[in-house]
Amino acid sequence: MDKFIGTEDLLASAKQTLQDFSDHLVPLTKVQRSVITKFTGFVKADSISMRRNTIKKRSQTKLKDIWEHSPALYVIVCLSCQHPTRLGSPTSMDYLKVLSPWWHGVHHPKGLAAAIEHNQDVLPDLSCQ
Repeated sequence: MDKFIGTEDLLASAKQTLQDFSDHLVPLTKVQRSVITKFTGFVKADSISMRRNTIKKRSQTKLKDIWEHSPALYVIVCLSCQHPTRLGSPTSMDYLKVLSPWWHGVHHPKGLAAAIEHNQDVLPDLSCQ
């Protein structure tokens, strides 16, 4: 596994991850919940404690931006990356320019929305926005 995931690789992985969802609710697995919990803890972490670690700070900023853009996309990105710091690449600052048009142009399965609704406890709350 590469240390960082570039924007194009993230998009490809997100497309693949989205295919795991359908219009029917399929509960998230323990592993999926664990991954999302790890990302959410990372998003909620104190930014001041990360200020000296630019990789972590960059990753946290990207995740917060994605959460604010779309909670469903946040879940897809979490499940696509597997570890928050993989988003810390300094060369992939165009992530929303690439992800947003794709996200707005694809079908959003009802099962994804239902999974988010049933797993609010592992997602950032509105105070993270």
